[in-house]
Amino acid sequence: MKTLYLLRHGKSSWEEAGKDDHDRSLLDKGVQKTALIADYLSGKSEIPQLVICSTAKRARQTLKVLSEKLGIRKKAIIYDKALYEKEADDFFELLCQADDATESVMLVGHNPSISEFAAKLCRCIPEEMPTSSVFALELHCDHWQDAISCRASKKFLITPKMLGKE
Repeated sequence: MKTLYLLRHGKSSWEEAGKDDHDRSLLDKGVQKTALIADYLSGKSEIPQLVICSTAKRARQTLKVLSEKLGIRKKAIIYDKALYEKEADDFFELLCQADDATESVMLVGHNPSISEFAAKLCRCIPEEMPTSSVFALELHCDHWQDAISCRASKKFLITPKMLGKE
């Protein structure tokens, strides 16, 4: 069995005049809410062995907060523009990058694609994941390449609002 964590980046600014969408930064509020989620994951010993993160600035900043709190090493992180540019169906290809010895993977991405991918894997997800939320799934398979066809079950969904910080 494998564990997949889907993390939507933290709250970002829409008011950075002249900035490309890819270069938008996290707001302080986004940093704080991501830190709450990281504390929750740490308290539950839910630490991914591999993280595949969008190359967008706000996703990288979200991962920085998370990795500092969870002790995720740089060599366990892959940055892939596909999480920024591609559709949810393409995310299965990203999972195939993981070695089968890796038991847990986290994807750090954007809506609507991260929520759509979650819905493809498990029908027990809200329509849209809020910023800084993480959806954890148990994939009933031994090989990441089988993620597209294996049964997935909800392990947990946690949002900053559930932690009383909305």
